[in-house]
Parts: sequence; structure tokens; C-alpha cells
Amino acid sequence: MLIGICDDDERVCNSLMSLLKEHTRGGNAHRIKAFFTADALWFSYEDYRFDLLILDIEMPGDMNGLQVAGKIRARGDDIPIVMLTNHERYAVQSYDVHPFHYLLKPVDREKLFETVSRIEEQREIKSREIITLKTKDGLLRIPFDSILYFESRGHLLCIHTRERIITKYMSMTDIQRLCDERFIQPHRSYLVNADKIERISDGYAVLHMINGAKLPISQKKKEECIRSLMDYTISADTMI
Repeated sequence: MLIGICDDDERVCNSLMSLLKEHTRGGNAHRIKAFFTADALWFSYEDYRFDLLILDIEMPGDMNGLQVAGKIRARGDDIPIVMLTNHERYAVQSYDVHPFHYLLKPVDREKLFETVSRIEEQREIKSREIITLKTKDGLLRIPFDSILYFESRGHLLCIHTRERIITKYMSMTDIQRLCDERFIQPHRSYLVNADKIERISDGYAVLHMINGAKLPISQKKKEECIRSLMDYTISADTMI
């Protein structure tokens, strides 16, 4: 994995780099890039495709770790973020940026390894979850994790991913048979990846997706949708 570390204390960065170099999976070593300010990380963020970010919550400069994490989430990026803190009470502040985990300083070697291993395991599971569809050009393989939602437009199915919109003549019922429990139906025209929902607003009437899209929750589907979302969230938290 490519891991970005951001902490204004050079000793902390060096310690994390040394520990992460010890942590390998299947003989593959991590690639690590260190930054000493959140501003420096944000300036270079688009130059890298990080698989994990480890950010200090409190840092000097125009931005701290929470603020740069907020900017990353505002882009719609759901990269795992681990927050570093000196005090447990600061961890509550990081809730809005959906951190994967937080670690107390000084960072415990085993807790760091456990956290990174969990992220790697989830990446491996997601990489194996593929939906295969027949198209006029052949078979199309799409990772479930890249799908934000399905939209039905008459007989045409629109598959909204991070990168593009794929269209195929297919019914919503048929696509539901191919999907797992993470996909919930808030409206007869939509099937949504629960992992890609940012928040729910307007009295449980609107889903806000991580790419900025706003999808309706129909009155008829509201109770079922919220129940499915809660059941899936509890299940996912239990697995973590």
C-alpha cells in the first residue's frame, strides 16, 4: 500500500515509518510518504494515489489534520484515514470526517499493525467483489466498491461509478439479484451502495452521496430503507 503520514513532529513520522517498514503482508513492503504540515499534504494530494492516510489531529499552519481530512472527504474520496491524537477526547472531533480508526500517541506497535492489517483485509475483500455484466462489446467487470448507485430510466439502467456512468438495458429487479446487502433501495428508481452515503437529510427524505448527488427516499420505501441501512451499518461495524 501507499501510505501517507502527516505529523509536525519529525520524530513521530520517523517512528511510524520505521514501524510500517516492519509490517508486510505476503512479503510486500509498504511505500511511505511523510509530510510535516497538513498544508504540504494537501498541496501534493493529487500527485499520489494513497491507500491509507495517517494524520495528526493537531498541527500548526493554515490547516490541521481534521481540516485536511474534511477537504479530502468533500472531494468524495473515501480513502481510509487513521487519526493520531494525544488525548482520547480529541477523537470525538474526528467523527465528521469518518475516520477508519484513531491511535493514541505514542503509537503502540501492535495496535498500529492491527489497524493496518484490517485495512488491508478490507481492501482484499473488496477487490474480489466484482459484478460481471454482458454488453454488446463483451463482458464488463465492475468492482462493487466503485459503484455509487444504480438508476433506472425506463428500460435503461444507469450504473453510476466514481469515474463514469455506464448504461445497459436491464431491469432494476435483475440487478438487485446480483447485488449484496450493502445495496439498499430508497426509491423504485434507485439502488444505492450504503457505503457511499454521506448523510440523510430533510426528515429522512434525501440521501446525500459522497459525490454530491442527492437521491430521494420515497414515503413508501422510507421505513424499509432506514431499517436496511441500520441493519447493514450494525453488521459492518460488527465485522470491523
